[in-house]
Amino acid sequence: WGRQCMSALCAMRTGSTFAFPELPAEEAGWNPPMSMIDIPKDLAVGYVPGTGGNRLLGLADGLGVVAAIVKEAVSEKDEKEEEKEGIIKIGDLMEAKYGNKDRWFEVEIVEIEGDKVKVKWTYDEEQPMADLSIEELRPKKEDERPKKKARTETTKTQPIEVGAEVEAKFSNGRWFDAKITKVSKGKVWVKWDYDPDVPESEVALADVKGKPLKETQQLRIYGEERGRMVMELRI
Repeated sequence: WGRQCMSALCAMRTGSTFAFPELPAEEAGWNPPMSMIDIPKDLAVGYVPGTGGNRLLGLADGLGVVAAIVKEAVSEKDEKEEEKEGIIKIGDLMEAKYGNKDRWFEVEIVEIEGDKVKVKWTYDEEQPMADLSIEELRPKKEDERPKKKARTETTKTQPIEVGAEVEAKFSNGRWFDAKITKVSKGKVWVKWDYDPDVPESEVALADVKGKPLKETQQLRIYGEERGRMVMELRI
């Protein structure tokens, strides 16, 4: 717990983030003097800390608390993918120069032994296999271009529940921003954002779409309860 507080203090003083720390174990009769709030990612790298972290530092010092933004955690899956990046595997398609020619040709990796590989030339199956060093290979050109996101990827949206910000179909068939006030038996009641004087409307569940969830980062505040509460309000 002490190390976590010191890490947060150092991050606050230097205007940086600190590594994602584990929460302290709960103990009978003791609650860690800490608050956690999620703030939009764009604000976490701009308005909230201020230039060089000076805004966050000034607010925290004035209230006698420590406040720091938690560094984004890298998932175990992402770490494994990073480890795999750049590793050549049997079956990979790469490019190599053939003989004394200055052109690059596609090859398929068929054997790997240390820093040596055996490849076959895909442009001509009758060409004999070649023994090359890994340094003589390069990624295929198309692999160097930025890859587009697969169309099957979906954006996480807010759940359809009371208080959620959504888009809903109005009686004229157009979609407008709204906020859900009630959900019951396949029906949703919404309050329209474009005109607060328009009464709430009942809309079919199929005519309501949740808005994309905003990416957030966590801010942790350490100190006395009153200071933490005021800090949350001022953030």
